[in-house]
Amino acid sequence: MFLLLICVLAIFVMKFLPAGFLPSEDQGYFFININTPRAYSLEKTDAVTRQVEALVAKLPGVESYTMIPGYSILDNSVSTTNAMAFIKLKPWKERESKALHAEMLIKQLQSQIEKIPGGICMAFNAPAISGLGKTGGLELQLEDKSGSGLDKMTGVVFGFYQELSKRKEVASIFSPFRNDIPQIRLTVNKEKAKTMGVPVNSIYSTLQSLFGSYYVNDFNKFGKSYRVIIQADAIYRANEEDIPKVYVRSNAGDMVPLGTLVSLTPTQGPDVVKRFNLYSSADFTIGIPPGSSTGQGIEAVKEVAQKTLPYGFGYEYSGMTREELISGGQAPYIFTLCFIFVYFLLAAKYESWLLPIPVLLAIPFGVFGAFGLQWARGLQNNIYAQIGLIMLIGLVAKNAILIVEFAKQKHDAGHPLFDAALEGAKLRFRPILMTSFAFILGVVPLMTASGAGAASRHALGTSVFGGMLMATICGVMIVPSLYVAFQKIEDRMKKKKEDKPNSEIEK
Repeated sequence: MFLLLICVLAIFVMKFLPAGFLPSEDQGYFFININTPRAYSLEKTDAVTRQVEALVAKLPGVESYTMIPGYSILDNSVSTTNAMAFIKLKPWKERESKALHAEMLIKQLQSQIEKIPGGICMAFNAPAISGLGKTGGLELQLEDKSGSGLDKMTGVVFGFYQELSKRKEVASIFSPFRNDIPQIRLTVNKEKAKTMGVPVNSIYSTLQSLFGSYYVNDFNKFGKSYRVIIQADAIYRANEEDIPKVYVRSNAGDMVPLGTLVSLTPTQGPDVVKRFNLYSSADFTIGIPPGSSTGQGIEAVKEVAQKTLPYGFGYEYSGMTREELISGGQAPYIFTLCFIFVYFLLAAKYESWLLPIPVLLAIPFGVFGAFGLQWARGLQNNIYAQIGLIMLIGLVAKNAILIVEFAKQKHDAGHPLFDAALEGAKLRFRPILMTSFAFILGVVPLMTASGAGAASRHALGTSVFGGMLMATICGVMIVPSLYVAFQKIEDRMKKKKEDKPNSEIEK
């Protein structure tokens, strides 16, 4: 009954323990992304950046910072409405206070920069694994799978954004998708160009060369290779009035003003059109508040998507979030394989299908202790905690094996079953406590670690410490009783097998 209660409690704690993939680490730096309204010039964006800089300079724990106007780290685009900041923190020895942890500083700064008028500012931590994703939060791709168009997608993105920003599992949310950037639509009058003998491809190549850029060739000089690219000077391609001033050569050799062959129409549209899995998409970067996990954020996104996304629209995750979902589905299979491997190994050792069960039934104590201490410390059920559980399967089984092995030897030598179990527990009591508590004390530095990689060490150390402590205290008392129960069943089965041949001989 007590064992059943422990199993139920272990499942209960595991269900309510926040799930995650990799813990958010204090890597000594973090980023700020700044996005200003449409048609903002670089000078206006820089003015917003200066306001962010003033707040960063007052933030405790900051050693230095770099402001970069014109570039967005979230969508890797260059635009006059984008800016970013790289914040370097002081060494960990000077930031031992929890209030100076990177996550707490990000939370404090975010509450200040979001009040700056004229810009959408988002502070976020670096990804736990460099190169796997852009941020330490969630990366979401909202997809237009039905080809409804950018106008319909704009409304869907806005509704999804507004609803998701109300959730407490989300600290900040940002999407670079914008469909209101002032643009100029240039239309070529192909019939008129043909009448005047101007090749259409000459019109396009002229526009590309002067207003975009055109690669010509490479040449070598002074032992180096140089690339030749032609382009009009900035002052001659800054305004739409500069386009009619350009001339294009006709087939007859005449120079025809480009303004007579094209028409310019003011319009609005997206700055960058992104695609994900061949669908038009809008990417979201979602920050997770301290105390919450990415698993809770994923559940919040799922609920909001079911409520707001119409038919023909869907979403997928990218970056580290995609890896989390893929890896999360593999965990049950890994634990199942571990149990099966241990069971068959013990079955071969004891030459019995029943005696491995008392050993395996000691593992729920370790699972309950591991998840219980994780929950008490406010940690998550992440990949490091799961590695600790796999380690516990071997460590907890080792203690139970020692008790069952000695009890079995005594019972095979002719001792009564209860006395054999009691003797086995007495013989192995001191060695089990010595080795177990030596190991438990050995992982204390992991639980109290600070500095680089502290979050992962906390998760691993806490899982092993709590599981091993619980399994050691309860296992010494419960395993002998389990051995007695299953050994009785095996003895009865052996007796039935022995009585069956005797009865057949008598017949």
